[in-house]
Amino acid sequence: MTDKTPLIFVELLNMMKEVLNIRHLRLNIFSTNLSTKER
Repeated sequence: MTDKTPLIFVELLNMMKEVLNIRHLRLNIFSTNLSTKER
C-alpha cells in the first residue's frame, strides 16, 4: 500500500492539472469569443 499511494497521488495531481488546463482553455476561448462579438 505504501508503495502505491504516492503513485495514486501523482495520478490525481496529473488529473487535476489536466482539468485546470481544460478549464483555462475553455475560459480563454469564451473570453476571445466575447471580445470578437463585441467588435
